[in-house]
Amino acid sequence: MESPANFEPRYAPLFNEVYQAVGFTFVTVRFEGGRTNPVEMFVGDENPPTVSLGVVRAEHGTASWLVRPDEYWELTCKRDDGGGFTALATPMYEELSVGDGL
Repeated sequence: MESPANFEPRYAPLFNEVYQAVGFTFVTVRFEGGRTNPVEMFVGDENPPTVSLGVVRAEHGTASWLVRPDEYWELTCKRDDGGGFTALATPMYEELSVGDGL
């Protein structure tokens, strides 16, 4: 099934790297195994973002967050390789809004 033209492709964000969401962006982190360090998700209007949305550890397995349009966001970890975690960011429709039935 092909994605609609207004979908941006999914991508694997780097840990300890600041991103800015163009539209709503769904970010998920999953524990894959190996040496582990917790991952914390930060969002905000400033760069770097300072509002923590939560921490995920190996025993949790997975965590997901929704980032609002134009917000900065960052997945932080003591290890740049994610410490046993992988991440995936899925940009959503840019024109999506609360009035659209969310």
